[in-house]
Amino acid sequence: MYDLLAEKLIHLWEGPVAEAYQEGRLVNLTMLQAEWYRHLDGEGQPPLQVWLSPRLVFFRQEGVIFDELEDYQLRQWLSNQQPALLVTRGEEIVAIAEISFSPDDYVDYRRPVRRLVFFHQLAGRAFIHLGLEPESGRPDPRSLYEISPNLLCVYALVTRFSALALDGDTLRREHDPQRFPRRFLHLRGSVRPEKIAFSHALL
Repeated sequence: MYDLLAEKLIHLWEGPVAEAYQEGRLVNLTMLQAEWYRHLDGEGQPPLQVWLSPRLVFFRQEGVIFDELEDYQLRQWLSNQQPALLVTRGEEIVAIAEISFSPDDYVDYRRPVRRLVFFHQLAGRAFIHLGLEPESGRPDPRSLYEISPNLLCVYALVTRFSALALDGDTLRREHDPQRFPRRFLHLRGSVRPEKIAFSHALL
């Protein structure tokens, strides 16, 4: 089942994003992020807010204890990293997206997908500081957003048609099934000389 946010992202990917790419207006990752921001920010009620390349500064929920592996993953793969975008509604992070853009080559999907898997493991257990203090430029300690227990993880990519990253089974196979996000949206842009196809799958 797709929820409204997933449906919005699918419509955006297979509509405006696909059109912009096929018209030659989508030339890099930054422009792809801008398309998402333009079409998503302020949508819905309460309105969605889109954060582009936010730096991840975590705050654990009181009473939550991470095991040794989770603590390592947090420090090694997530702290101070910058995903392509986060989507919040109210004070809750409802989606995280990693985006790869390499239409003339093959993308490295392992690192971004690994970050999504690790981020998902913190759902319902951690907060993130997203806003900044204008006076200092540092994370605002009052700007806390909880990672939703129903977090939607999104991996979007534009790459050569024969890339392994386009295959959802490949993405799943490299991770423990118990840890793989239960809501994972795979947005695919497949590029070949005779055909360009933008599609999706819910893994």
